[in-house]
Amino acid sequence: MDRDALVLELGRLLVADDEVTNGPGWAHVVLVATVDDASTRMNGFSYGPDGPPEPAAPRDTRTLDVVRDLRTAMAAHDGGPPWVSCLVRVEHATGRLTVDVEYDDPQRWRITRQNQGERAVELDPRPA
Repeated sequence: MDRDALVLELGRLLVADDEVTNGPGWAHVVLVATVDDASTRMNGFSYGPDGPPEPAAPRDTRTLDVVRDLRTAMAAHDGGPPWVSCLVRVEHATGRLTVDVEYDDPQRWRITRQNQGERAVELDPRPA
């Protein structure tokens, strides 16, 4: 698959996964994927129209396969090194899907137990 098709497949898998959207009331999903030679991790938040964000992570393991394939396809297309982290945003109302990538700092968006509250606020796409 080419990179555009992989982005669309990633979005399809994410919105079809109840562990990502946390049910029908979601407005935005924001997930961070970190990839290295040994592993691929992805977690983030599902945001309703209001209220606190809910932790989110894909249950479908095909999602992580698509993330790895997208990383490879983007590096091949760009002729450069693969990225180490990506930030994926999906807006329910419009279907808009964006993928931002980081080439140097795998910690840029990484979500941990220690920074989970800060990241939930930092990544919140809803108007303040």
